[in-house]
Order: sequence, then C-alpha cells, then structure tokens
Amino acid sequence: MDPATMPFRVQHFLELAREFDEKEFLVSVATPVLVLDREELTGDDGEFSTIVDRQPEYLEAIEEGRIADAGSLVFKVVKRSKANHFSRMISIGRSLSCDVVVMRNEVSKFHAYLLRKVVDGREIFCVSDGRSRNGTSVNRQRLRSGNSIELRSGDFIHLGTTVTLRFFTARDFYRLLRSLA
Repeated sequence: MDPATMPFRVQHFLELAREFDEKEFLVSVATPVLVLDREELTGDDGEFSTIVDRQPEYLEAIEEGRIADAGSLVFKVVKRSKANHFSRMISIGRSLSCDVVVMRNEVSKFHAYLLRKVVDGREIFCVSDGRSRNGTSVNRQRLRSGNSIELRSGDFIHLGTTVTLRFFTARDFYRLLRSLA
C-alpha cells in the first residue's frame, strides 16, 4: 500500500497537533481527512481488532460525537499513485485498488468516491455513490446514484448502515485535536 494513503491512528495526529502550530500542521497534513472509528472495522473475524486504552482526555469528545475513540483510523484524502483507473476521483471501497480501503462486508468493492473541485478560488470536495449495493448517505441523507453532494467539514459519510467516515478539512481537524490536547 502507498505510504501516503495508509491510515494512521488519531493518536498520531494528536501528537502532531501538540507538537506543531497550525501552520506547521497544515503543511504536514496538507489534505482533508476521513476519520473512521476503529470499532467500525472490528468485524466478527476480528481482523483489525486491537485493544485501545480509552484515555480520559478523549471521553468528552467521544460522548459529544466530535470524534470517535483514540483508536480511530484517519485517512488522508489523497490519490494513490497508479492505484486504479479513476484518475480524477478518490475512490472508497473494499478493493485494495481503492484510495481509501475499508475492509467490511457491507462496503462494496467500489462503494463511493470523492471529487476535488475548485469553485470561486476555494477547494471543495463532493461525494458520490459508486452504485454500491448498500448505498451512501451524507448526514443520513441518502445519495441517489449519479448524484453528488458537497461535503462540509464535520459531515458524516455513511457507507451502508454500519460504517461511518467523518470528513474534516485539515484546519478543522487541527482545531478539533487542539481542543482535545
């Protein structure tokens, strides 16, 4: 797997946010992120199961739904080099050729995708369903096949009914992490 697109634990980014000021963090992270709760990945097979110490500093944020637990995975929203034939989109799915790989049976091989656009000089990301079997929703609003929706920082992307990613701009992710530090 391309190191640029490998998922990290939230703890990694929390340490960066403690060490760097906002400008340094933005240079280091440089892209929006998708946060996936580690428990979302722990299936019956336990393939991704690890014991995560739920440290007190996270509990309030977890309870308020601002972030998942300390064991959450964070994916940078970047295109893997030569990963697949979809050069304009950041693909999300179960296939190892996707840019964001989520190994859950409910997730289709090619489940959804993000498109980066520049509108009036600002970068935006839109999400579309990739004709998945179980559908894609944003903040519980189901996307129809062929339609896309602009993402705002903090939006929840639901892949089927059991897997949820949370989209953050790098700046908002930094500010969230600093509020936990």
